[in-house]
Amino acid sequence: SEMCIRDRNKALTCLDISSNCIGDEGTELIAKALKISRTLECLNIKSNQISHKGGVAIAKALKVNKTLASLNICLLYTSDAADDMQCVDLGGRRIIKKKK
Repeated sequence: SEMCIRDRNKALTCLDISSNCIGDEGTELIAKALKISRTLECLNIKSNQISHKGGVAIAKALKVNKTLASLNICLLYTSDAADDMQCVDLGGRRIIKKKK
């Protein structure tokens, strides 16, 4: 629950949960935690089978979160429209998709 995350992780500054197959469902939970986090500065969620849906959840959370400075994420693009997008503006922070 949100209260549990807030109460128990007051000093968490970096989190690496790469390669854990959390998918979109797990990513949405991470996004929920990001919205209330006041200490997390770096997050690595690459290689977790995250699609556009999970990426959108993270993008929305980053519009609220002001402390995260480093994000390592790799999305599974499922449409040509998403593949054409080069970056997403997140209020001064940007996620840049590397060109193939």
